[in-house]
Amino acid sequence: MQRKNAFDFAIEILGTILHLYFANASQGNTKPSVIILIADDMGIGDLSCYGSTAVKTKNIDRIAEEGMKFNRMYSMASDTGTMSAIISGMYPVRKGLGKGALGWSSFWSLAQSGGLRVEDPNIASLYASSSMKYQTVFMGRWDLGAGSQGEQLPGSTGFVSFYGTPMSHGPGCSSNTVFRFTDWDFFLLILRQNQIVVLSVAIACIVPRLFGVKREVSLILLIVIGGLSLLVLRTYCWLGPLSQSSCVLYRDNVISEQPYQDDKMTQRITLEAVNYLKFRRSETFFLMVSYLQPKYPAFSSEQFKNKSGISPYYDAVLEIDWSVGKILQTLEKEGISKETAVIFLSDNGPQFTDLFTGNKIHRSMTGQGVLHRGREKISLKGEKGSPYEGGIHVPAVMRWPGHISPNSDTDVVTSVLDIFPTVIDITNIKKKYQFHKLDGESLVPLFENPKQKSDAIHSHLFHICDLTKSGSDWAVTVGDMKVHFTDCKLKDCKSPKTTFIYNISADPGETVALPVKDHAGLLYNIQLDMARSNLMLGSLNTAVTSQFDEIPYPWNFPCATYKLLFCHKELDHKENFNSLFP
Repeated sequence: MQRKNAFDFAIEILGTILHLYFANASQGNTKPSVIILIADDMGIGDLSCYGSTAVKTKNIDRIAEEGMKFNRMYSMASDTGTMSAIISGMYPVRKGLGKGALGWSSFWSLAQSGGLRVEDPNIASLYASSSMKYQTVFMGRWDLGAGSQGEQLPGSTGFVSFYGTPMSHGPGCSSNTVFRFTDWDFFLLILRQNQIVVLSVAIACIVPRLFGVKREVSLILLIVIGGLSLLVLRTYCWLGPLSQSSCVLYRDNVISEQPYQDDKMTQRITLEAVNYLKFRRSETFFLMVSYLQPKYPAFSSEQFKNKSGISPYYDAVLEIDWSVGKILQTLEKEGISKETAVIFLSDNGPQFTDLFTGNKIHRSMTGQGVLHRGREKISLKGEKGSPYEGGIHVPAVMRWPGHISPNSDTDVVTSVLDIFPTVIDITNIKKKYQFHKLDGESLVPLFENPKQKSDAIHSHLFHICDLTKSGSDWAVTVGDMKVHFTDCKLKDCKSPKTTFIYNISADPGETVALPVKDHAGLLYNIQLDMARSNLMLGSLNTAVTSQFDEIPYPWNFPCATYKLLFCHKELDHKENFNSLFP
């Protein structure tokens, strides 16, 4: 009897051990889902979790309260650059995604053929190559090329589903007549500057003299050259981002609406995200939601117009915060909140100058460009497109229940480049093929110890905008220090006239440059790190060419149907957003 009891006891012990083993194994193999939420041109000083008192962003604040706030997160200098960095984990200039000879910092025409190369690694293709049953979905603003048949859209880079726009929102897509600036307006602006007229007249006058052509022929030549010049210029404007034909809403590779209705876009994207979470076909997923707001010209739906009581910009900020809240609420209702890592960030700092007219943007349509430190409000230098803090120092918060301590924050220098390796780390994806060396680093060590030295993740972080101009402006962040190089090649950047050094911890506004002669060691280390990184830089006279310089051809422009020589398509179904406003 005692032997039997001992045997039964041993069986119970063995069963308990096996149960605990398999339970722990099962728990260890559980992979979190990931959601990345990206605002467009939202300043770090515009969220209440970063000290703003303008509006209360309670849902974005909640992510920070339940997770981590990154106090020194850096973006790239453009929309396309940041999106590329997030998806690939590599500096965009390595892929030719930097400002080119034409002056564009992002893809400027849907007829351009550039974009992410199929052979390049990215988050979506990483999921697809793994043995895990993840579903990758992209919603909102893409900014990484389109192609005439949609061959550069997310579906061609590994995402199984796409709903959104191939380009950022711009003045040509605005429903606000006060701030709308279309391709026709741009065309007339150029004509008023008389460049096209002067060029045509000069050619028509010089050519006859060189070849002894009669005046009558010269007049005909003037008319022909002038007409062709006007046609080329008008086509250039039509192919660009100000054309309403460029305001395209896609579902996968099929055009749903052209042009889209901007005031409905955030509600559409939110509804798509909520419905996906409710009716998803996979337990684990990777979802990117890239908003078109609050970028200039700011817009919002009827429910949020004048809600802030301040400006259209802050109305848009409140609508984004509402959308984030709907997504968080859906995660809770579906019972997957604890198994989902959520990241919210902005792709750039605010924009203050209109790229097409050169005019200052009305303050009601853009952010503040400030950093809050207690009661102190520090103005950040620069704007979107520049390597100064105002252009690339962005808000970023992340929560991952059970792994990130609530109400934690870090002053460590981090980058949008780090999102890719962080996703690899937290999902423990096994790669089926070898990736190129990533420029980003995993942020997971900060989850355990956020109070590390400022250079714990990146010894040097490069901020590069221009690929073609020799000696163009660029910068390097080295822990608490930041060095700007202006109009000089790296080996020659030692003069106080071309090199400006700031202590960002003490002087985040970059107002007082430190003596260059006192930081020779810092400059030497930057040279060494640049050489080790093998980073393609226009200022080093490398052979990198910008994809943004690719010539668009009119026949490659994606057009649903033509209506009076313009692309046009209306939605083929009625919309209902009532479920978002119970």
